[in-house]
Amino acid sequence: MTTWNHRACVETSNRNLTLRHKRTGARRQITENQYQTPYHRRTGAYEDQLSCGYLCLITLQTSNVDPDLGPGAQLTSITHVDKKLQISCKCLPKPTSCRDVVSTHDRIVVTLASGLEVMCDTKTDGGGWIIFQRRIHGDVDFYKNWQEYRDGFGDYNIGEFYLGNENIFNLTSSRKYELRFDLEYENKKYFAHYSDFQLLDENNKYKLVIGSYSGNAGDSMRRHVNKFFTTFDKDNDDSQNDNCAIIRRGAWWYQDCADVNLNGNWGWGAPNGAFWDNITVWESVSFSEIKIREID
Repeated sequence: MTTWNHRACVETSNRNLTLRHKRTGARRQITENQYQTPYHRRTGAYEDQLSCGYLCLITLQTSNVDPDLGPGAQLTSITHVDKKLQISCKCLPKPTSCRDVVSTHDRIVVTLASGLEVMCDTKTDGGGWIIFQRRIHGDVDFYKNWQEYRDGFGDYNIGEFYLGNENIFNLTSSRKYELRFDLEYENKKYFAHYSDFQLLDENNKYKLVIGSYSGNAGDSMRRHVNKFFTTFDKDNDDSQNDNCAIIRRGAWWYQDCADVNLNGNWGWGAPNGAFWDNITVWESVSFSEIKIREID
């Protein structure tokens, strides 16, 4: 997957006021100019909110510090000396999960200590969510094969992606997680929360395990509990005669076939739209995020 060209690194107290930086080789270096950063409507981020990361890199020389993206580094002070900036930094370890990430941005891409690059939701219900599926306008085709869903696909810069079932399995196999769906339809917002969430491994066909439901979206996922993941080239659903991924033009934990099809054809209706039955029946939602968060 590709990432945003302009990553948020260190934030000042004024979210619009940042330090300018430039690339020096593979890393970014700081210049002494301040400027008003432009706002990117597509990503919801302020461009180039910047970085002591390079200073951490040359100071610590350790792979456990992220030189490009906070909280690998935090800005502690900025002072003017003869119209030049004096920059003070402190270096922090890479986050182990999105719960370690604090940002004024609602969404931020970080590299975890494990090396996995994820988009964090830092605001919803207290933040700390790893987003593993996101669709906002349909620019990324989600009609993918088994390997692509296993490994992940999409573009953080575009804002649409799937993190990958193997990555989700690795996350949920070692710690307990909760699951949340955030959806929009006809200018209204909906959510569904599940108290537990786990994907089993590839040998178990990424079987879906979820807990009890709460929210205002309706419990449409109940039909899909304990079902296996199906793609157009790997039929693991309960249908005797058909591959539900082909019928629904998506990939999901299909039964025979679906009350939820959020990886279906974006903007379409029956029978293969990106729907959530209790909200849209057969119509597509206009926004979809699926996210997980560690449980203490």
